[in-house]
Amino acid sequence: MRSSRPVLMLPLIPILALVLSLVSAPAQAQDAMNWVVLLTGDQERPDPVQTDAIGTALVSFDPTSFDVDISINVFGLSRDDLFDIPDAGPLHLDIRDAGQDNGPSAVTFGTSADWTSGVGGIALIAQGTLADGFTGEQVMDAMVAGLAYLNLHTTANMDGEIRGDLAPKPVPEPAVGLLLVGAVLPVSVRRFRSRSK
Repeated sequence: MRSSRPVLMLPLIPILALVLSLVSAPAQAQDAMNWVVLLTGDQERPDPVQTDAIGTALVSFDPTSFDVDISINVFGLSRDDLFDIPDAGPLHLDIRDAGQDNGPSAVTFGTSADWTSGVGGIALIAQGTLADGFTGEQVMDAMVAGLAYLNLHTTANMDGEIRGDLAPKPVPEPAVGLLLVGAVLPVSVRRFRSRSK
């Protein structure tokens, strides 16, 4: 009889490595606001996407300079899977109106060529670029109001493969690592259970 413990732990190893790298990374600007985001296919709107891909991201916003920085790891996809929307790339911070599921891209994060490949997935560390028609104040207000979300586009799902909403309140710096583990562990356990049936 096979033990399920090693199978369960293998997907967690790269996730725990991400947590350690984020916790040990140099501190952001003192006034920076941080969000921990879990991206999954079932969060896509209006139609959830069935996918094995999962992403964990740390989004930081500097309210003085209005810079939006991201550090994201995605497991279950390769760079070849990414879809570069013209003039926007594959990953965006989108802003929706209250009561709406979707909205336009307000911040873009490079192209698929900017992503790096690793064991089991891909990663990106980047500073965002404001899309035409958006100001830093608009982005900040939407993020704080819980009206912003990350959306990653692939050739298989051009409207979005995985998505994650930013919570209405940013996360204090010491809680970032704990929230990443807490958000990803139940998903990994659930995926393991569904595969073992």
